[in-house]
Order: sequence, then C-alpha cells, then structure tokens
Amino acid sequence: MGQRIRCSVAIVVALVVTCVMLAGCAQTDGSSSSTAKQPAASVAITIGEPLVAFERAADSDVVVRVSMPVDVLLEERDGMSSSPSARSVAAFVLTDGDEAVSSAKTGSCVMPTDREGSTSIDVTFKVPSQKFGEVSAVQVDALSWGTSKGLLVREAFSCSFGREKEAFLEAERQAQAAAEEQRKQQEHEADWRTKYSTEDFSDTLLIGDSIMQNATASLMEALPGAILNADAGRTLEKGGLVFENQDPDCGVLDHVRKDDGSYARYVIHTGNNDVSGVTIDDAEEIVRCLGEDKQIYFVTMIVTGNSHGTQTTNETIDAMVEKHPNVHKIDWYGLVIDHVDEYLSDGCHPLKSREPDYAALLKEGLSVVY
Repeated sequence: MGQRIRCSVAIVVALVVTCVMLAGCAQTDGSSSSTAKQPAASVAITIGEPLVAFERAADSDVVVRVSMPVDVLLEERDGMSSSPSARSVAAFVLTDGDEAVSSAKTGSCVMPTDREGSTSIDVTFKVPSQKFGEVSAVQVDALSWGTSKGLLVREAFSCSFGREKEAFLEAERQAQAAAEEQRKQQEHEADWRTKYSTEDFSDTLLIGDSIMQNATASLMEALPGAILNADAGRTLEKGGLVFENQDPDCGVLDHVRKDDGSYARYVIHTGNNDVSGVTIDDAEEIVRCLGEDKQIYFVTMIVTGNSHGTQTTNETIDAMVEKHPNVHKIDWYGLVIDHVDEYLSDGCHPLKSREPDYAALLKEGLSVVY
C-alpha cells in the first residue's frame, strides 16, 4: 500500500509541476495571442495507447521499451500563427502484480501545431532478469498543452504486459530450443565426419555389376581408398560373366552373406541384371546380413528395356529407406531418367564421358550426414 501511495504522489507532483508550467505558458501565450489578434484555429492533439517491446540485453537483463504516440491534427489551416507549438509530458511507472512501484521515468516532446504531424514519447527501462517475472504492466499519466486556446489534453493508461510479455518469453524459449538443436546437430555432424570421412573411403565397400566395373577408374579417383567388388553380368544370386573365380554362385547376396563386417559403409548397385529387380525380401536379407550398425547405400537402377525390374528395385529402395535409419538412397535413376541419351550408351551403362558423373553422384551420396 505504501508503495502505491508513493507512486500516486509522484505522479501527482509531476502533474502539479506541469500544470504550473502550463499556467505560465497560458498567460504568456494569452497576452501574445491577444496582441496579435490571432484568429482561433481548430487543433487537436491525440495521445495514443503506449506500445511496449522487450529485448534481451547483453548482460541478460531485459530492456523494456515503451513508446507513446502523440499526433497533431488540423481541421483548419487559415489563421494559424507562424510557429505555435504544443508540449507533452508523461510519467511512466512499471508495476508488478500488486501494482507496487518497480521503476518510474518521465519523458516529454514538443510538436508544432501549425501543421499535422506525429511523434512519440519514448522511455527505456532496464529490468534485472530475476525481477522481470514480477513486472506485469506500465502505468502512464500524460498531459499535453499548447498556444491555442483550450488546447489541453490529459490521458491515463494502464497497459498490461500479458500478451506481449508471453510472446517475448515464448520467442526466447523457441530461440533457446533452436540454439540447442543447432548445437546438437553440429555435434552430431562433427561425430559423423569423424566416423565417416569424405576424404578417405577405406572404410567403404562398393558391390555391383558392370556399371560399377566400367566406372572403376572414375570411382577410384572420386573415392580414394574405397574397395570395389564389381563384375559384369552379376545378379542377386549368380556370379558375373566370368563367374568370379569360376564360382557361379557369387551373386550380390552371396557376397553380403559372407561379409565379415569389416567395412562401415556399403554401396550396393544391383538389380540391373535381374528381370524381376530387387524385391523387399532381397533387400531385407542384405540389411540383415550387413547389420543395422552399418551405413548401407542402395543405388537406384535404370534399365530402359526392363521397366518392371527398374520400378520394383526403386520402390524397394524407397521402402527400405523409410523403414531402416541406416539405409540410404543414391538416386542414379533420378539423375538419368530425363536425359537417357545424354548419359547412357545402351539404355543401361553410362557413356564413358559420363562415368565421372556416376562416380561424383556416389561420392555426393556418401557425403550426406544422417
């Protein structure tokens, strides 16, 4: 209660001082106006409801900015003196939930009244962070007067911080959450790059058929250290045209079944020689054999003479990516489909000039952080 009384007294004192000033101005302006025989003119001053904004200072305190608009409106321009003016004075008081005084400031402005215009009385409060939760409103008492007879306006406002304050705090919470998420993402990316280098691919095994085999030189240049296991004509279940050391049972599935798990990343481009393409069961066996702790990259296929196998394989890859966090897609089909003649020599194999594009696509896929 004592604090509320002190608040009221402070405002009243400020207004009394202002009224004394007003009285002096009125007497002076009255005599001047009488001497000059200045015609009456219609002038209006409006004092708008204060606007409040918050921002966090460098020292973590909260800056509260209060801006009260003041406008001069004219209804007549004839008969105005050359330089009449109006002065506005306002007292601003921050309050807590009990309406006790938290902080008080005054501000003022001078406006010419021979033309329309707008300005504002602006004050800034710096509230300690630990006290900001208690501040709930700003009370404003404002007075304007001028040279024109009867030009006197008084307004009082009590502006709650409810919505604006909650929006400010929510924005801060979101910013903090975003910063924390960014920090975690940066840590994750750093850990990923430490584990999966984009300069040394010695932890990477590439398994494929003649598409990979033909592009060996480009792949070795783009992926230094990578191990390439590719053979022309290889299918899921059978070896390639040279039967891989005379063993016809060395298809892609045979290789992953025998894999000892010594690689961290596997790039698999298969299905090009399988009429039915790669089914879900085939892909699930590959993932099961290699393990959920390995990063597996399936390369989509495009064989223009086998639309069924192409569609089956690519739909399987999409389904596996959706199901397994460690399975990823490298989209050779997506790169080529609209430019088949530019990329493929026979509707399947890359042109010699396009083999570097194939290798670059694989490297790009292996460079993504998941």
